[in-house]
Amino acid sequence: MNKHYTILVLIWTFVSMNVKAQSISFSIGDELSICQQTSLNINIKNTTDVELKPSELTIKMPCGTTYITGSVTAAVEKSVNDPSLPVFTVEKIPKQANLTIKMQIKLNCEALKCLDAQQSPVFEAVLANSTTTLNYTSQSFNVQSPNLVITSIDNVYEEIPSFASRIRTINIRNSRTGKLAYCTFRHEYDQSIDVKPDVGTIIAKNTKYIEIRLDSADFVKIGNKDKWFDFNESININELIYVSVCYYDFQFVRSDYTISWGCENSICQKDEAIANIRILNNDDKGDKLFIYPEGVDPDCYLPGTSTQQAIFTKSPHRNALTNMTLKISQPYFDRGIVVNSVIVDPSVNIVYHEKFINECGQEVAKYMTIYIDRVSPENSRKDIKVTWETGFCEISHCETAQNAWLASYEYRKECAHEDDSYYYKEVKYKSEKLFAFNGAVNVMDENRQVLSPPLGMTNNQKGFILFTYDDARLTTSNGDTLFLTLSIPFGFELADKSFILGGKSPVLVAESTDGRNQIFKLAYILPFDSKLNKIEVPFYIDAQM
Repeated sequence: MNKHYTILVLIWTFVSMNVKAQSISFSIGDELSICQQTSLNINIKNTTDVELKPSELTIKMPCGTTYITGSVTAAVEKSVNDPSLPVFTVEKIPKQANLTIKMQIKLNCEALKCLDAQQSPVFEAVLANSTTTLNYTSQSFNVQSPNLVITSIDNVYEEIPSFASRIRTINIRNSRTGKLAYCTFRHEYDQSIDVKPDVGTIIAKNTKYIEIRLDSADFVKIGNKDKWFDFNESININELIYVSVCYYDFQFVRSDYTISWGCENSICQKDEAIANIRILNNDDKGDKLFIYPEGVDPDCYLPGTSTQQAIFTKSPHRNALTNMTLKISQPYFDRGIVVNSVIVDPSVNIVYHEKFINECGQEVAKYMTIYIDRVSPENSRKDIKVTWETGFCEISHCETAQNAWLASYEYRKECAHEDDSYYYKEVKYKSEKLFAFNGAVNVMDENRQVLSPPLGMTNNQKGFILFTYDDARLTTSNGDTLFLTLSIPFGFELADKSFILGGKSPVLVAESTDGRNQIFKLAYILPFDSKLNKIEVPFYIDAQM
């Protein structure tokens, strides 16, 4: 019995020495970096002359480090219920032989918390069989962790008029050793602005915020041009900020910026900053529409039609125009707008009102309307041309009769004071004899002395062209439109094109040429203050023309 006990003791002692004589070393394929994947190599060396029997290897990962299931080689997974404490089965190792076990690991956001708590990242291994256990702790590994900082915001306090835009630049820098494959930039704001960044991919946007992803497509354009956001690299985000509301409704907009990165649906680190916008009055005052009527009498009546046209000219505007109604009315005699004859450019919905059949059997309407719910701010002039057929049915047959109709508009202007928010205008077209002006044209020198023809004008000589008009109806025709066409030879360079007449500016200035002259077509709303009116146009001579 004592002999049998002695044998058992010897066997236990031999196995114990067999296991404890092993050595274990750790190495990694790449630096440890939070939210990055790398390889972990575990080398087990059998330093004895006896074969090492199959054993169980348990790896205790550092804080925030996990084993990627299915990635191990040279060992067999036994238990991976806890990826931070995986257990493997190691086959036998011949005497004086090495076994290298490889696996993939990844660090999550928890690793950053441990680093901030001054905990050293080490790996622990437990190699055990049925009789003994070997514990081994690696040296401390360096873990890289990026740190993103919003280093600057240009125009952190910006002033932008309503319905205008500005560029704001935000600079982001990685201030700590460690690289990133991607990060997220978020801009939260009031619903009164719209934001368009020039980099990144938009992953979320609504009336309250915009969120973009910055990744390799953006990082290859900065720093060392690789696909990573590396230490000490910076990236600029240029935002086009458009104010989409009236300054009466909103005075200030606060912007909250956040740059963040993380993994596994967690944010590891973020940095925040605040910027502000003050919304200003855009100084967009006055009426933005003008009616240019063009009527034609038919060659004959009973029955007959004639094409009429009204051009609604819209000048540039910063404020939106809302509830716009354009109206054409034929209130005189038995005339009307031929139903379905109206053509509008651009195409809109047309409604015919008070339709009837006139005595000549034509279906006509007393008036028609075009309703436009909203016209967004525009930087260019635009014409809305309305053409239609007027139906004539008169006993006078082919005798000339007056053709008359009314064109009107009304609309509201957003973001305007009460006395500048609503506009209505009505223009009457009448095909009666035009004004018979008494007019004259003179050329004056700089002292306003009239020069007698022939004019001996020399290069760079300055003076004035004087246009004068005299007619009693200039002061009595209330609401009518006066059209003038000025023809000025090339060589006369105009220093001012305001064309003030009778104390009024023209509501329309159309400039063209006929090959030899400069042509200016002007329109004024009557009446003037006096029947004698003049236009003084300053000029200088360009003899090279």
